[in-house]
Amino acid sequence: MKKRILSIVFLLVMSLSLTACEVHWGSSSYDVHWWVIAIPVILVFIIVHCAIIHIKYECPNCRKTFRLKWYTAWLYAGVGITHKKVMKCPHCGKEDLCERVNK
Repeated sequence: MKKRILSIVFLLVMSLSLTACEVHWGSSSYDVHWWVIAIPVILVFIIVHCAIIHIKYECPNCRKTFRLKWYTAWLYAGVGITHKKVMKCPHCGKEDLCERVNK
């Protein structure tokens, strides 16, 4: 629970640290407020987070399915483009090539 709170606080601090941004489009420039950038970044973070925490994997050794913890799911989210990833099974403790299970 502490890691979840820390990540949310970190995301909010980083997005609130944006004060203004100057955008150059062609020969003209515009001042953009911080929230115009922060709100889409936070929304994308939340949508991707909700999508990757619901992915199930199956251990080839014990054949049990498991979900990753939210903080480890982000580590494995972008690794490889296949449905198989090397990870440690929480049930048997073996590190092997686990396959993604379709719902």
